[in-house]
Amino acid sequence: MRKLPALIFSLALVTMVLSFATTRVMASAADLGRHGATGVIICGGNQLMRNKGSEFHWTAWTLRNFDNHATLFIERMRFIDARGNTLYDSAISGLPVFVNGVLGPLDNGLDPHQTALLSSRDVFGRDVALPKTQRPIQLIIDWSAESHALTLDAVAVRVVRERAVTDDGAGNVTVKIGAERSRHASACRTVRHGH
Repeated sequence: MRKLPALIFSLALVTMVLSFATTRVMASAADLGRHGATGVIICGGNQLMRNKGSEFHWTAWTLRNFDNHATLFIERMRFIDARGNTLYDSAISGLPVFVNGVLGPLDNGLDPHQTALLSSRDVFGRDVALPKTQRPIQLIIDWSAESHALTLDAVAVRVVRERAVTDDGAGNVTVKIGAERSRHASACRTVRHGH
């Protein structure tokens, strides 16, 4: 019977550790019972092929936390098509995998001075063109912080690269993304920021 209190203590300790770990994995200021900063930022974007499939256009979004102290939590990301329909919602599917691994399905916290990079190719597919009826798109990001914080900074970069398709005649098709032809950056717009 003396082992029972030790077992209960061990189980309580494990529960506390797991509880803390899951809080950090997908946390928000509201989950932590704090009233800090919140905001919504909207970016443009696109993903298409042009010139008979010889060019591939996609968007890379760069998210930056310029704050010295506050972690910014990415609460939700929604990709909306040209008709206003939702193409992807992180509230249902989780955060997508970010190119540099700073954010993703298991971590939504952008720590002070961190920068996260997301590619539309990692959301919609490496060689997928959105239909004309769905593009261009919008990315809506809801974020929060535990305390007063600088606004999330975001930039959308449209990248254009050569695309070559080869077929060996035996049904083996190879797609190669080649040299960059152009890129253009545009700032995203903060539509709500509050404390």
